[in-house]
Amino acid sequence: MDIKLTNSAIRRFLKTEISPEEFAEKISLCGPTFDRLYKKGGDYVFEIEAITNRVDTACAYGVAREGNAILNQMGIPTELVGNPYEQQINAHESLPKIFNIKISDPGLAPRFTAVSLKNVKIGKSDKDVSTLLELCGERPINNAVDITNELTMLYGCPLHIFDLDKIEKKHLILRESKSGETITLLDGSKNKLSGGDIIIEDGGGKLIDLCGVMGGKKAEVDENTKNILLIVPMYHPRKIRKTSLFLQKRTIASQIYEKQPDIEL
Repeated sequence: MDIKLTNSAIRRFLKTEISPEEFAEKISLCGPTFDRLYKKGGDYVFEIEAITNRVDTACAYGVAREGNAILNQMGIPTELVGNPYEQQINAHESLPKIFNIKISDPGLAPRFTAVSLKNVKIGKSDKDVSTLLELCGERPINNAVDITNELTMLYGCPLHIFDLDKIEKKHLILRESKSGETITLLDGSKNKLSGGDIIIEDGGGKLIDLCGVMGGKKAEVDENTKNILLIVPMYHPRKIRKTSLFLQKRTIASQIYEKQPDIEL
């Protein structure tokens, strides 16, 4: 799996005095391979080949954690900061539910977290976010979409957002697709499914997500969006791989999910 990461993104989590060039050279000896390093826009960009069975190294925190272990073994002082496994959040379980989710088979999504965000304002991202995305080969879209892509780059945990007001009856069903069902994806392509794909349909029976691969056009977040549904799921890895290969949709999310990332992140 090939990814691009900036030096500044990795240094959010790893404190060390060595240069980007030396960092790339030393980590390549024992961990993910740094195929290329170049300077652009006041930052350094690493082109990295993440280890196939180490999908945790396909993000800035994962590379920083790997670098921390390797450099310490070489006697180079480092400090790992911002560990997401140590961070706590406060959930308000007493708030009224404004949407409902049904998962037909827990094996399809062993973890599924969702939260609604109300009265959002859609616009351009801050310059630091859009610059990071561009340096890493992603096209900035809007502040809501961009933050999900940024978090995927930083933590290796794909997220997806829907326009909550476009979800009919505020009801979602996660299930396997039936042969012949179709979905129009965010890239504008209309896709006929072979069956057995993980999908989400809304209360009107419309498919709104090809899970783990790409979102559907029907519930796309755009400049008119006011309320958002954010999901942080984990999916059955082999099903995601089958779908992405069959439809030739090799997204970053699909490549992460098919390698079964840590369910606790």
